[in-house]
Amino acid sequence: MKRVILFVIGGVAVIAAGAIYFVVSSLDTLIQEAVEKYGSEIIQAEVKLDGVELDAGSGRGALKGLKVGNPQGFKTPSAFKLGMVSLHVDIGTVTGDTVVIKEIVIDKPSVTYELGADGSNIDAIQKNVDAY
Repeated sequence: MKRVILFVIGGVAVIAAGAIYFVVSSLDTLIQEAVEKYGSEIIQAEVKLDGVELDAGSGRGALKGLKVGNPQGFKTPSAFKLGMVSLHVDIGTVTGDTVVIKEIVIDKPSVTYELGADGSNIDAIQKNVDAY
C-alpha cells in the first residue's frame, strides 16, 4: 500500500514539474501572443511583435520589433514602431510595494503622427484605450 501511495505522489510530482517546465519554457511565446491579442483589442488596431525575450531569474526582459498600427480611417500603416524595448528590474523588489527599475532602453523608436477628419491617430488610439 505504501508503494502505491509513493508511486502516485511521485507521478504527481513528475507531472507538476513537467507542467512548470512547459509554462516557463513557453513564457516568451505566451507573452507575445497576449501583447498581440489584447493590445490589438484595446487600441482597435493591429499590434505585432517579432519576439519576446524574458529571463525572470535575472529580472531582464525585452520586446523586439513592436509595431502598433493605426485605427481605421488613417492612411499610414503604423503609429509606432520600436526596434526593441528592454527592461531590467531588481527581482528582489517585485513582490514589494515599490518595484525598482534599474534600466529601460528603447531602441529605434519611430512615431507617425497623422491628422485625420476627427483628429490625430495618436488621439484615436488614446480614445480607444480610454473606452476599453
